[in-house]
Amino acid sequence: ARATALRLGVELLLPDPFDLNGVEPDEAYVPFSDEKLLEQGREKLSSVTFDPQIHERWDEDRLYRAMKEVRESGGGNREYVERLLGERALVGHLRWGVPQLGDSLIPADSEKPSDCTYAWRESFIEYNGLVAPCCNAAMSAGRILAHLDQEESFFEVWNGETYRRLRRSLTSGRCYEFCRTCYLFEPPSEAAWGTNETWIKVGTNLEGDVPVVAAQVPAGKRAVLTEVRSEEVPEGSQLQIYADETPLADFAAVRRGDGWRFECSLDELALRSEQVVHLRSPKVTGPRVEIIGYVL
Repeated sequence: ARATALRLGVELLLPDPFDLNGVEPDEAYVPFSDEKLLEQGREKLSSVTFDPQIHERWDEDRLYRAMKEVRESGGGNREYVERLLGERALVGHLRWGVPQLGDSLIPADSEKPSDCTYAWRESFIEYNGLVAPCCNAAMSAGRILAHLDQEESFFEVWNGETYRRLRRSLTSGRCYEFCRTCYLFEPPSEAAWGTNETWIKVGTNLEGDVPVVAAQVPAGKRAVLTEVRSEEVPEGSQLQIYADETPLADFAAVRRGDGWRFECSLDELALRSEQVVHLRSPKVTGPRVEIIGYVL
């Protein structure tokens, strides 16, 4: 670091070195032998024994089960996304599909190559045999690239088509959503709300019994509403959400700190092209309400 700072002509401020006088030196590092590593791999550690009270059953996960059934029927990512939409189960990080079912559905104006090297460098093998490309929990069903009990070897997984497709998506810019907005390789501002992203946050001020327009789905697109937030409203206030004239949701304000607000998850409400979202809150005029979601 000092040599680099000197070369660049910048001032480098470093803390004073630790005083190690009188401290026993660490033992020299000696790598485990092959025999020791193999012995450890055969150990049945009690800390990773499957416990149905605390461990999820990966094969019973709703999103994974849907992915497996779509693949078995010969479908791809479009069928997978449509199925999750129909079941009101499409989470944002799966909206462009998963590498197990084909190429990403990422819009052309959101393409961007990633600097991620995980897919070439290492794998994460979980306690239950799942092989995942990294520790990003947001990948959800997308993290299950394979299961060691269902493959001939890890070599087959590492060089299989699913892993290769994931690598191609990173270098080509046609990333899956969970990679495109990964906080490890994107600034938080860009990953969440930046240019060319398809997340939306729109808002309007309430006008009592009069329905007010909050947003309209762009032509040729669809949208999924996931959350509502508001400024402070009177205790007992109700908020109604409509798509055109169809009721979508109706809920009461909740207490937050010293006041009351509309703050609610919307259970993945899907909207069609050009539908208009209206908000109505009887007897409440003025406070701003924001709707959060994403465009497909």
